[in-house]
Amino acid sequence: MRGFGVAVSILVLGACHTGGVPADFMGDFEEPRVPPAAMRATGGRGAEGEKREAGESAPKPWRAPEPVIGGLVARYRGHGVDLSGHERDATIVGAVELVPDRFGIPRSAAWFDGAEGNFMIVSDHDLLPTGSAPRTVSAWFRTSASHPVAGGVVNWGENDLGKRFGLLVLEDTDYFVGQWADLPGSRFVSDDRWHDMVTVFDGTTVSVYVDTVLSASGEIALDTTRKELVIGRSPLDHHPEPFTGAIDDVRIYDRVLSADERAAIFAHGGWR
Repeated sequence: MRGFGVAVSILVLGACHTGGVPADFMGDFEEPRVPPAAMRATGGRGAEGEKREAGESAPKPWRAPEPVIGGLVARYRGHGVDLSGHERDATIVGAVELVPDRFGIPRSAAWFDGAEGNFMIVSDHDLLPTGSAPRTVSAWFRTSASHPVAGGVVNWGENDLGKRFGLLVLEDTDYFVGQWADLPGSRFVSDDRWHDMVTVFDGTTVSVYVDTVLSASGEIALDTTRKELVIGRSPLDHHPEPFTGAIDDVRIYDRVLSADERAAIFAHGGWR
């Protein structure tokens, strides 16, 4: 179908009538849109625009396509469904609430209140990278709590030397834990803003990035075991490290992501 036109109150796709004379449009078009009256009356802002100007949160109507990045073995948002396509869904334990994500879209991220009994868990995820295999883990979070005793964002493995792989917030900063094989970060993250923490392990070196900026890097010997994957606290055989705040879009890859791939995850949807 080619072209479009409007005749008084009738929308015609492919032709228009001017003074009763048919006129065809030559060329291609895609996804024609006519602003609703509410949007025309508000200068193109629409009702959602007025809500944003009034300080209310409103979902964005459209976001950029997902970056296509190979090696994804797990992905979780607030509802716990595995969005990687591998169908290893998480079980929600306790009082985990659904709250707006970093774009303001309602009921998308998971909110944890700092109680040790509230978390998300995949009891036996057989695709998680183990041993010293390469991997990349990305997780978005938002917190205003300092977490003086650590708050677990995402973890798997067990409570033994080098056998855990986890992303934490500890004393206001990002922190990688391998279990007595750790790497303290350097970025202040307890500012009640959304942050993307990405941890990369290439088999020898752990590198932690916060919002695409390198926070810490060092050689660490890891022999991660495949125990439960936990979001919102530490592994179950470890003393509780409950998280206080929102967590969203946890992604686990079975390879090292490049700088461009990490940047694509951060910038998805136009985030800056």
